Amino acid sequence: MGENDRTALLRYLVARYEDLVRRLASRMDSSIEAADVLQDAYLRIGQAETIPAIHDPQAYIIRISANIAADRRRARSRQRLEDVEVARLLEIADDTPGPAARVESQNELALLDAALRQLPTRRRAIFLAARVEELTHRQIADRMGVSVRTVANEIRQALDHCARSLEKAAP
Repeated sequence: MGENDRTALLRYLVARYEDLVRRLASRMDSSIEAADVLQDAYLRIGQAETIPAIHDPQAYIIRISANIAADRRRARSRQRLEDVEVARLLEIADDTPGPAARVESQNELALLDAALRQLPTRRRAIFLAARVEELTHRQIADRMGVSVRTVANEIRQALDHCARSLEKAAP
């Protein structure tokens, strides 16, 4: 079938639209669904690369519409969750920390902040450059005008001090 036949088929669909909707509605849940399916059929016919030889335009349109409706039913059935699946989803644990865990984290942060304030200025600056800014030891050494070994020692001493401070505060 050529482009003229496609146009003739689309014209047939438009001219017989109400009758086609009634015929499809008897096979589907509602006339609204039938109208939606028929509109999709119109689009499918309009976008098809080729149209086969058609002897009965009504039967062809009904067949395309039935295929579209079947595709929709399959898609809906894949989207539905069974009761068991919903129950499983409701059993998934909530990983967000509760109020007690948040308070504990805030307390630990306050203790860590106090420990960092106790560090000498250069040691604190080196530690924060490594842990917060994520600079390499070489970058920190260049910035601070010290050796890479000094940077490593200062970071180790800062970590040791923070760990001791947190241990002392632990109940």
